[in-house]
Amino acid sequence: MGPLIRLPASFCGWDCRQSPVEADPRDKPEDDGLGQYNRKQADVEAVRDSASMSAVAVPAGCGRPGPLPFLQTEQHSMTLFRTVEPAAEPVTLADAKAHLRIVHDSEDALLQGLIRAVREDLERATGIALIDQDWRLALDAWPSQGCALLAVHPVRTVLSVTAFGTEGEASLIDPADYQLDTLSRPARLHFEARPEPLRTFNGIEIDFSAGYGEAGTDVPDLLKRAMLLLVGHWYEFRAHFEPAEQPVSYPAAYDRIVASYRSWRL
Repeated sequence: MGPLIRLPASFCGWDCRQSPVEADPRDKPEDDGLGQYNRKQADVEAVRDSASMSAVAVPAGCGRPGPLPFLQTEQHSMTLFRTVEPAAEPVTLADAKAHLRIVHDSEDALLQGLIRAVREDLERATGIALIDQDWRLALDAWPSQGCALLAVHPVRTVLSVTAFGTEGEASLIDPADYQLDTLSRPARLHFEARPEPLRTFNGIEIDFSAGYGEAGTDVPDLLKRAMLLLVGHWYEFRAHFEPAEQPVSYPAAYDRIVASYRSWRL
C-alpha cells in the first residue's frame, strides 16, 4: 500500500460541468535564488504542508471553480492511496547499465534500488502512474457537484465504487450510475445516483487503475529518458548516499523534461 494522501474538501469543489483549462506556463514560480537542491526541498515541504502534491494538483486539467461549491464551509476529508504496486519498472537494469556503460554486476542491487527510487520520485513529482497500478480514493461524502476527481494520471478504468451505510454495510454502485471522463486531467467521475445515508468517515471508496501500460515499452520515451538521467545523476553520489536517502539533487536536463508532464496550479 502506498502513502496516504489527505485531500482538502475543496478538492471536489470544482464544477466538473465546465470545460477543462490548461495551465499557463507563465504561472510557474520564478527562481528565488535558492540552490537547485534547496528549491526542490522547498517544493516538497510546501506540497506536504498544503496536504497535496503534484499527483493531486487539482486545477490543471480540471473545470473552473464553481461559485457555490468552492465556497462551501462544510469540510469532508478524502484519502488517496495506492493498493497495488506496479509489477515492473519503466526502465530495466540492462537499460540503466547501458546508459552508465557498466559491464560488471557488483552494483546491480544498487542500480535496481536507484531505478525504483527514481520512478517513485518522478511519479510523486508529476502525478503520473508510469506502469499500471491500482489506487483507491476514499471520500467522507458525495462531491457537491456529483463529480469526483481522480488525481493520478492517466486513469485507465474505474474498477469499482463502494458506498458504506451507517452500519458499515457495503453496497456496490452500478457502473451504469457513473460516467468516467479520462480526457481531462485529473480524470473526472460523475455520479448519477448517490445513495444516502453514509457512515461518518470514508463512506465512499473509488477503486481505479492508472498507468500507461503493463510494460516499459508503453511508457513515453521522454519519461524513460528522464529516469535514466536521474539514475545516472544519483549514481554519482553512491559513495555518500543510499537510494533511500535520495533525492540529493536534480540535473537541469531532468527538470526540463519532467516540467512538461507536471500539472501546474492556476
